[in-house]
Amino acid sequence: MKISIMLFPYHGALDQNLYTPEELVKTFHDTGAVAIEVMRGWNDKSPEKWQRLLNAMKDNDMACSCYDIGLNLVQPDSAERAKILDDCRRQIEYAHTVLNATNVLIYSSKVADGLSIEHCKKLYGEALGEMAEFASQFGINATIEDFDPHPDFVCSAKSCMEVLEIAGPKAKLCFDTGNFLDAGDNPADIYPLVKDRIAHVHVKEKGRNVAEHKLKIVRAGEGIAQINVIEANLKRDGYEGYLSVEAGSNKLDEAVHDIHYLTSRLTL
Repeated sequence: MKISIMLFPYHGALDQNLYTPEELVKTFHDTGAVAIEVMRGWNDKSPEKWQRLLNAMKDNDMACSCYDIGLNLVQPDSAERAKILDDCRRQIEYAHTVLNATNVLIYSSKVADGLSIEHCKKLYGEALGEMAEFASQFGINATIEDFDPHPDFVCSAKSCMEVLEIAGPKAKLCFDTGNFLDAGDNPADIYPLVKDRIAHVHVKEKGRNVAEHKLKIVRAGEGIAQINVIEANLKRDGYEGYLSVEAGSNKLDEAVHDIHYLTSRLTL
């Protein structure tokens, strides 16, 4: 397994010049990460810094573990569906030709107004299947994540598997250790259900905020996301992909802690 880190928590800090792209990449690299997960959007908003980031990744021999593409694949209108899927194909090609990424995460699908959740899952799965087939020709895994603002859509392991089964075997899962908790799933308990579809992993630790009665992102090892158990299960099952750290803020000490936590686990 290889350590990656998600870039999006640092977009604002980069734009505010709290860090330079070069400083950020070097910190991740020197701490033990070998890849960075990037998200569509910031590359258009801050193209000069985006290019510096890519150059710094190349200089530090860091790969792109995953390219996150925010598109809503639940489109009942055929013309809008065709437009969205064409855009998704362009982004997958970008992931291949520019980023040399091995994974894409297609997120941001939602329940459409006036449609049942089951119908939306069908639309989601069918579109995802087309994108997974397209991505496979480049050696890229097209994945979805266990997250949506609607807890009954694609948040639980069961609902994720329903969409993946519609999509077909080439569609894969990005297993997010923290997000499953939002659906009431215990990550270790549902791991056997989804393990054969895992192509990418988000390592997100969550703990309980007693005052606000909700979960919040905390430092790895200090919450209830069972990161140790999931990491051990993945190792046992021969997973060779990325563990991508999702930090809870743009503070570099949190990223350093989480990367060190994972690298220390991998040496056990």
